[in-house]
Amino acid sequence: MKSLKLHRPWPFLTAAFLIPLLAFLLACGPGQEPTPTPTATAKPVATPTPTSAPVAATPTPSPAKIKRGGVLRSGVSGDPAGFDPHMHAYQPTDPHSSANLYSYLLVNRVGSKVECDLCTEWKIENSGKTLVFNLVKNASFEDGSPLTSKDVVYSLKKMVGEIAGQAISPRCGLVKEYLAKDVAQPFEAFDAYTVKIHLSAPSAAVSQILAQNWCAVLKEGTLTKDVTKLPNGSGPFRIGQWDKGATMQLVPTPNYWKKDSKGVQLPYLDTLELVVSKDIDVMLASVVSGRVDKSSNLRDVGPDSYKLAEEFVKAGKGTIAMVGMSTNGGAIMNVTKPPFDDIKLRRVINLFLDRKSYAEIVFSGRAGVSMYSPPDYAAARTDKEVWDIIPGWGTGAKKAAEVEQAKQLLKETGFREGSPLSVYCFNSPGVEIKTAEWMVTQLGKLFNAELKCYESTATFFPVMTAGDYGVAGYIYGYGLPEPDIMLGSYFIAGGNRNWSGVSDPRINALYQQEKAELDPQKRIQLVRQAEDILLELTPWGPVPGGITSLLLSRSWGGWDPGLGLYFHNRHEYSYDTRVQ
Repeated sequence: MKSLKLHRPWPFLTAAFLIPLLAFLLACGPGQEPTPTPTATAKPVATPTPTSAPVAATPTPSPAKIKRGGVLRSGVSGDPAGFDPHMHAYQPTDPHSSANLYSYLLVNRVGSKVECDLCTEWKIENSGKTLVFNLVKNASFEDGSPLTSKDVVYSLKKMVGEIAGQAISPRCGLVKEYLAKDVAQPFEAFDAYTVKIHLSAPSAAVSQILAQNWCAVLKEGTLTKDVTKLPNGSGPFRIGQWDKGATMQLVPTPNYWKKDSKGVQLPYLDTLELVVSKDIDVMLASVVSGRVDKSSNLRDVGPDSYKLAEEFVKAGKGTIAMVGMSTNGGAIMNVTKPPFDDIKLRRVINLFLDRKSYAEIVFSGRAGVSMYSPPDYAAARTDKEVWDIIPGWGTGAKKAAEVEQAKQLLKETGFREGSPLSVYCFNSPGVEIKTAEWMVTQLGKLFNAELKCYESTATFFPVMTAGDYGVAGYIYGYGLPEPDIMLGSYFIAGGNRNWSGVSDPRINALYQQEKAELDPQKRIQLVRQAEDILLELTPWGPVPGGITSLLLSRSWGGWDPGLGLYFHNRHEYSYDTRVQ
């Protein structure tokens, strides 16, 4: 596997390690936006990079110079599974469509800045424990009904699972871990256009969680089943022509409520077209040929395709934009019921998997070591700390010894070599299905392994959430390199994406300490302690994490990768450079 270093064309400023931020928030007056400050320097992490440095995104001219009009085409790998963004976690076109069909309390458009979308300003009260949002008064849903504080509060409650019959949001539901426990209603519609969120303690993470493309505002009373086929949003675009399996055209919302700083009506584009290609290599070639203007995630394209992208960039025709690397996963095991309630069987799986093979087959070597902390976390471990050190991460003779150790350990379980084993998966084009296929190939050497795949998140996630599986091959995307998300979503008791069911009071306690700690080095130590416990418990068999990047042509202007993969899909400010 290649040992590479990740160059990021933006200041990746996380909420996780910001010492001065909370002090700044406490001094923030009306109308001031909390602006993240630079992270403290942490121990360098060995992370990968392409062989050519990415080019900065096309600069945005001043609004007075932007000409409205034009068509931009974004490559996606499938149709949306539905239009409830709260319930999306990974589906090929969900964030691409929903980010533009809905409005949000907060958004992240440029760099690390979180700013108002549906609010005119936001401020803090109660020593940082209450967030106050003053809403715009001219926003409305597609059905014509006005958007008010009741819609925002309903949406926040739905995200955290407080609406009867509605599941907690896999992405936005983490907000519940920050809510005040000593108030009757942590989400408050103070008046028709003022919303308050009451927290248990000051937090910089909440605003960034809510700025994700999943955390949209829905009309009060909207259930997931109500927006299965079509949305009722308040965003800059609406669905125009939709040729399922081929293209979805998004057209400007008539009389959209938002204008830019110069008073120019948004969005700038005449059409945002989502072009379906289930083969990521074909999609990349479509950018190079000019058929589309932006690809989806390039992390698992083949080496020849990636070389084609690099040549495209060297010729001055486009940009490879890095959008973070907060992904990891692998063999996700259900520790709550047989057979994987047996820690010996979990250790068998973890020892047997060949991580070097995974990095080369799935990511063509463009991957970094990833335990429970993804490669771009400050607490992530280096190559020297993992390879041939952590159980399951052996190479060469060390790996061969681990395989024999796994076979001997298997004899102490109720399983035998050749026993049947189903590997659950989500049949998404790209890294998810590649991970599951690789896992079945690997485990097929030890068991009679077969895939049990679901076609969409709408069918796969309920199975995982309910714990109706044994082992799954899956890759998570954390969205933010924020340890609160890593521990709070995946590994504390009751975490919104704790599919393995792992529950340990030591991890729960470390999470509470880490969440309240402001010193970056102490936070790293706490995360490492939690990860050491997870390595002992083995709810996962972690595998290397891949680079997240996009290929854009020079025709796409006004775009910025922002905080990462789940923030940059909103395109009301994107413009077609060919009409400028």
